[in-house]
Amino acid sequence: MAGTAIGAPSANTIQSYRDTSRRYITLHLGRVKLEKLGPLDVEQMLFEMRKQGKSASISAYALRVLKMALQQGVRWQMLPRNVADAVRPPKVERKEMQVWTAEQVASFLDETQSHRLHAAFYLALMTGMRRGEVMGLKWVDVDFERSRLTVRHNLVEVQGNGIPGKILAGKPTITSSTVELTTPKSKASRRTIYSLSRHDVQIERTPSAPERRTTGLWISLGGSGNGLCHAPRRLRTPKCLLQLA
Repeated sequence: MAGTAIGAPSANTIQSYRDTSRRYITLHLGRVKLEKLGPLDVEQMLFEMRKQGKSASISAYALRVLKMALQQGVRWQMLPRNVADAVRPPKVERKEMQVWTAEQVASFLDETQSHRLHAAFYLALMTGMRRGEVMGLKWVDVDFERSRLTVRHNLVEVQGNGIPGKILAGKPTITSSTVELTTPKSKASRRTIYSLSRHDVQIERTPSAPERRTTGLWISLGGSGNGLCHAPRRLRTPKCLLQLA
């Protein structure tokens, strides 16, 4: 279930299934017995979600999760058929991807020169590396002699179940977050990036300290000393990054 086996879903994917089931599927279909569940019940769930203002993509994802769950019931011979197969997913409008111009990139890098995460911003913009890939770098991934680095790890925020007894804003927690170093799932993600410059990337070795939880690589962020490039939540979206530029 943790996503460690080949082909198994990641921990975040599993938690996404759980959250979707709790928020939408159980809410709308939880009182319907499986043997009495029909396509019209599923259609009603999508109708109620649309009435509540849920987007087409969220509704389509909820339907997909429901289909997977029912299909597992069919494989286990607990159900004769998958009634959700008869339901068409809502049409999702694909929005055109918005990217920065060269001028916006230059302006952003200039404005963030003094920011502690500037080196991470630079590396991501110049190489196309994802945030988690930048955060997951280790010393063994960097080859200064050949001016290249290899993406072998991905630092991800894993969503899990709430911590028993923990209260947040007067209510028991439903989910919790931890940070985990994982291996990219696809071969395309495990790649080597060439033509790097030590001066441009500004990499320094982490001061050794037994008590520090290090990965062995210190991207010069003037930062926390744990070897990982943790970005504040408010800086984790392109929209927020644009506001800095």
